[in-house]
Amino acid sequence: MTQARREAAVVRAARGGWGLVLGGLVLLGAAGPARAAETERREFAIHVDNKPAGQYVMTITKQDGGAESMAVQASVRVRVLIKTYTYTYQGAEQWKDNRLLGMQSSTNDDGTRYDLQVTQEGSALRLRVNGQEKLISADSWPTSFWRLPAARFHNQDVPLLDADTGKEMNGHLHYVGVQQLTVGGQVQNCYHFRVTGGPSPVEVWYDGAQRLVRQDLTVDGHRTQFFLTGLRR
Repeated sequence: MTQARREAAVVRAARGGWGLVLGGLVLLGAAGPARAAETERREFAIHVDNKPAGQYVMTITKQDGGAESMAVQASVRVRVLIKTYTYTYQGAEQWKDNRLLGMQSSTNDDGTRYDLQVTQEGSALRLRVNGQEKLISADSWPTSFWRLPAARFHNQDVPLLDADTGKEMNGHLHYVGVQQLTVGGQVQNCYHFRVTGGPSPVEVWYDGAQRLVRQDLTVDGHRTQFFLTGLRR
């Protein structure tokens, strides 16, 4: 894409022309015809209160036909006064046509454990957490936030699914604007969104492939940030 076309996409975003700017996002992220499977690894550093506290690594696989899967591992260790807090997360998600098809996760939140599974069931999703089951919206957006949901949810309400606990929340996805960030040593235009409706607002930034490059939120009064530090294909 030429610089002029990039600038035009930015202008359309500022004016709220979502059908157009999303086309721009896809073009920015396009890298030619998909092979049978394309895999990339995204590595994030986690900072809590501006100090290194852990890492977050996700592996994304795109299949021929549009299906995508994402596997993730995260670990955090934070010392607050005389207590050391630890957190680990291991999960996987399956997507197609901008919708969640399935999800599995295992979380240890400083000794509190959650095992979560999501499967398709008719026009809904079946959620199972620690043996308890219920049906949830097929439009549920997990709080891994690793990819943007469908365009119809931009600047609209969106059902959130806590990736750790399985809690459902009524969220709202607000487009903030285009912001230049240094990603993998290169400056690029990223798309800044704000997610509300959970315990605290979450700031998220996405690259031209509509995939997460940065996240900023407050957890129990502590500022927590994810920074993309490495991307390998």
